[in-house]
Amino acid sequence: MKRKFISLLITLIMCSCISGNVYAFAPYKNYVPSYQYKTVMGPQAYLPSNFIAIQQSNQLLMPNYTDMATDSNRNIYIIDKSNSILLIYNSLYNKIKEVKEVVIDSKVSPFKNPEGLFITPDDMLYIADTGNKRIIELTTDLNVKRVISEPKSELFSEDFVYQPIKLAVDNAKRIYVIAKNENRGLIEFDIDGKFSSFLGAALVTPSLTEIIFKRFASKEMRERMKSFVPTEYNSITLDKDGFLMVTTDSLEADLIVGAINSRSSDPRGTPIRKLNMTGVDILRRTGFRPPVGDVSFNLNDGPSKLCDIVAQNYGIYSVLDNKRCKVFTYDSDGNMLYVFGTKGDVEGTTRNPVALCKFEDKMIVLDGQLGTITEYSLTQYGNMVNSLIAANYDGKYQETIKLSRSLLQLNSNNDLAYDGIAKAAYREGNYIDAYDYAKLANDRLLASKSFKYVRKNAMSKYIGPIIILIFILIILWMIFSLFKFLKNKKNIYNAGRKES
Repeated sequence: MKRKFISLLITLIMCSCISGNVYAFAPYKNYVPSYQYKTVMGPQAYLPSNFIAIQQSNQLLMPNYTDMATDSNRNIYIIDKSNSILLIYNSLYNKIKEVKEVVIDSKVSPFKNPEGLFITPDDMLYIADTGNKRIIELTTDLNVKRVISEPKSELFSEDFVYQPIKLAVDNAKRIYVIAKNENRGLIEFDIDGKFSSFLGAALVTPSLTEIIFKRFASKEMRERMKSFVPTEYNSITLDKDGFLMVTTDSLEADLIVGAINSRSSDPRGTPIRKLNMTGVDILRRTGFRPPVGDVSFNLNDGPSKLCDIVAQNYGIYSVLDNKRCKVFTYDSDGNMLYVFGTKGDVEGTTRNPVALCKFEDKMIVLDGQLGTITEYSLTQYGNMVNSLIAANYDGKYQETIKLSRSLLQLNSNNDLAYDGIAKAAYREGNYIDAYDYAKLANDRLLASKSFKYVRKNAMSKYIGPIIILIFILIILWMIFSLFKFLKNKKNIYNAGRKES
């Protein structure tokens, strides 16, 4: 109880000491799940620092903002699907221009209900022009380089309607597209813009209701079900190592609940995946709970609905929850590091967050309903957490221990800090400390591995003296036995002489 009070007090002090444009207090709490199915409160990792209402002229329909991206100059690009507009803001959130059309082959070509966009590290802009069934590649100066039309292959049925909604482009210029009503995975285009294959089809486990319904439904009803296939993936990005990271919101609630309760690493129960170039999911899920967003929720309300993902350095990634309006951040093992944001109407909250971006030490969230951008700035505590992950990732074990101890001064309930000390100690061969701190962090796997080495080292340390001691005892026993034998023989000899 005392530890919790001290942690809460430090949290309030830290929040009140933040300067600049960052608000002193946030309308939400930071927490992480513990091993014992409880939430552990902590200082804020991000605090709201700016709030911008999106402005556009001559809009015909109610805006429907669907995606957002930033370039290397920190310009912000926003898609309004309803009005078929690309909005461009600078780093100070001043609008630069509105774009409704591009020039292709000397002809003006308007956008038609675009939904997604992606910007590469070399500032090439790709737009998923959904209504026109195409991907447009252009520079950030809006000069069109090429148009990638709908894929042609016998793998697509004749009645398939190609509607690209989200995309990502790797360093080899391969394009990965999420399309509506396509559940065979990502549509991959090669460097020439030609259809290559499907990649990373999600493993789908049908619910009991669906199994029973399909068993007894008529042919016409089953065909109708096929026409309403949900999109398996709803967001996509690339991490620093070139792996694809995707999210899905089509999992059944009971699958997610089962994964949470069993601490399962099975990808079928978690809405986040990390795909290699062969489409195999390689995301690690070794934390207290699998990375699913909120791990405590009412079944009537349902689990988190993850709608966007941002990959950061050192294996860290953040996901945006459209349902509860939160941002969850995880390390490469799937441990939740912190959470920020909430649903509301005051500054620092959102109602319908649809896109998440990061630049420098800031996170920005696009609200599709309110038409706003909320900026969040990293706090001292959040920076310390990220630095701890970076030090551990780079193998800087002494720095890891130092940062972990500093983190514990700010939040004595932080299992991540205990685990950081345990991992650093383990890698340096200090297995006793590794075992002690792994127990404090509830890292049973690391505790078990450390104890194995503690036992092995103890045996190695004492086995020599024990063997020597046993050898000495054996020699002493042999001497004693010989002495006793000679004494008995002498007694027998003396007794024989007396009789004679």
